[in-house]
Amino acid sequence: MQPRLNSWRGFGRSIEAMVVYLHYAQAIGLERLRAVLGEIFGLSISEGALSNILARAQPSLEAEAARITNAIRASRVVCSDETGARVAGRTWWEWVFVGGTGVLHLIRPTRGKAVPQEVFGEARPDVWVSDAFGAQRGDAERWQMCLAHLLGKDRSRIRTNPGVFPRLRSFTFNILKANQTDTLSQDR
Repeated sequence: MQPRLNSWRGFGRSIEAMVVYLHYAQAIGLERLRAVLGEIFGLSISEGALSNILARAQPSLEAEAARITNAIRASRVVCSDETGARVAGRTWWEWVFVGGTGVLHLIRPTRGKAVPQEVFGEARPDVWVSDAFGAQRGDAERWQMCLAHLLGKDRSRIRTNPGVFPRLRSFTFNILKANQTDTLSQDR
């Protein structure tokens, strides 16, 4: 159990809301946040006071994170990706999960399958869209490769095989011919 913080507030709710926003949404660290508040607003605030403000906000943020997690978990289609993030000088992983009504960002020390399992538990979306990384596959009824990752692979293939353009052109015209059209327009 965490110790109860003093309920005294030296700053109003609007300043506290700004501190929470700047720290979490804009990723401004405490030292820099203290300087920004001093330079822009003339506020003299210690890193300890900033930490207390963030600690008071934690229960509300955790409740909202749980709501978002439940929305992602209930989504029929889920998209996910992960990228490296530096935490205390070490590489951790920022994960993003996108569902029909929410986006969840998590930073975890692992890139492994434990993170999707933490988010979804026994829930299984109908479709999972991601890159080909194994930790993001196998947790849905069907899997689809992310278009951006697929295009990135195609760009690489095109660079190493310039003869692919005539074949793509021929393939496209054959599809148009099979559909009895000579244009990509949907109007017929």
